[in-house]
Amino acid sequence: MQPFVKGHFETDAAKLEIIVRDAMKAFPQFTREEVIQSLKDEHETGEVWINDKYQVVKRQMPEKGEPELYWLSIKRRDKEPIHDWRDLQEIKNTLVGEENEGMELYPAESRKVDTSNQYHLWVLADPKQKLPFGFPERAVYGESLTYTKQRPL
Repeated sequence: MQPFVKGHFETDAAKLEIIVRDAMKAFPQFTREEVIQSLKDEHETGEVWINDKYQVVKRQMPEKGEPELYWLSIKRRDKEPIHDWRDLQEIKNTLVGEENEGMELYPAESRKVDTSNQYHLWVLADPKQKLPFGFPERAVYGESLTYTKQRPL
């Protein structure tokens, strides 16, 4: 994967109109004004990062209180599905930090958001904070063992 560079939010008026229209279709409970305000908030609070394969919007999430989090909204530039764990780990390491812990949430159906091939990681801002679950120590293999299959590192 190539390094990330700082990008920018879409500013072309015609494309923005399509984005607003699509958002209103996906979220009919919001008014046009609310969608536009949400896009403005996104521009003010988010950073766009782009490389050869991915586009990521990084936002700090202070309004929820403790713990302080970063929200990484990740999509492939070709809009295809992701799910390469190593890619998501590298994105988290690069844009937040190697020792910061984060998670991808599989929510209750009542909170599910599934509108595009876009993925979300919530990452603790403080690298000293750890999630109250997970493995206690590192175990990384760069080769397959007898009863496993693993690609090289």
